[in-house]
Amino acid sequence: MDYKLQLHEFFIEGGNREKSHVLLHITEPSTEKERQKGYFFAVCELNNSTTKDIVKLQNIVDEIETRYYEAPLNVSENSLETVLKNINRENKPTLNEDVKRHCVVGVIKDQDIIFSFCGKPKMLLFYKSKEDLYKEMDLISTNQDDTNDQLFSQIVEGKITANDFLFIGTPQLNEFFSDDRLLKIITTRPSRQSSQHIERVLSDIRNGFSFGGMVVHLNEEKPSFSTDVKRRPFLKGGSEKSLHSLFATEKNTASTMSPSLFPNINNRLKNVFQKDDVENVEQKSNQNEQPLQVPAEINSAHLRQYRSKPPLPQKTDIYKQILNSFLKTVFTWFKFAIRFIWLFFLFILNLLIS
Repeated sequence: MDYKLQLHEFFIEGGNREKSHVLLHITEPSTEKERQKGYFFAVCELNNSTTKDIVKLQNIVDEIETRYYEAPLNVSENSLETVLKNINRENKPTLNEDVKRHCVVGVIKDQDIIFSFCGKPKMLLFYKSKEDLYKEMDLISTNQDDTNDQLFSQIVEGKITANDFLFIGTPQLNEFFSDDRLLKIITTRPSRQSSQHIERVLSDIRNGFSFGGMVVHLNEEKPSFSTDVKRRPFLKGGSEKSLHSLFATEKNTASTMSPSLFPNINNRLKNVFQKDDVENVEQKSNQNEQPLQVPAEINSAHLRQYRSKPPLPQKTDIYKQILNSFLKTVFTWFKFAIRFIWLFFLFILNLLIS
């Protein structure tokens, strides 16, 4: 079965940057190595911030993006988790504690998704129950850890199925969209129309706050050459797999204190982050499976193509450049000196002859 990843954003600027500033960031990989790492995204809101705070958060997001794409591919380690550990350690002393930050950063790679968050952004998973009805799961309130002072304290990863919708938004959306209303909007129309509808509603609200977010959906591409569609028999228990297909694994970063990302459903989840098991599974899957390479349909004014930074010159290269520049300068002045001496000699000779 063919799939297409659909990622559609919505954004409304409130006009009061100190009161509310929204940062949307979606990165499209440009090389084969980058495509193997997927699409990087960030949805953030700052409250009570200055321009300095906004620039600081933008630089943090840019740094996460750069380090993630520049990190070597390594099946035994999650590169985003490693990047966030270092970001936490480097930025905690420099952050303004009076500023409220609500942020989700993550990566979507084929059917896999991995993310981390801080503050209280809005993040909902809409999944089909065994009654074939959509229900919602709040991925933030279930995993909130107010005792942790890290910027990004925990990692969640799993898979997206064709029936799931993932909604990511800024916290002010709670004032105007209930979870039930979002469920009805998102699950009853194409994801592009859902994001456009949400943006249209928010555009009429002029309260100084900015709004932003995205709707993520893995669309099942039906073959156009066949009109005889056979429905697969519904398998009992399949809804439970669908419910947790997106977030079937959980773990904390090395600096996290939260014992469980989903304490309410922990008994029904199998933690596959046991070192011995995961290495064996990953080695077998890498030997037998090829990357899915799901095509993407992205509707975003904030989409940008990732451009790797040129490598920094080594010290030996710098010394060579300085030496070459010095020798060229000396040689140029030496030529001028020889020419001057020759002209001066001709001038003296001409005076003696005359």
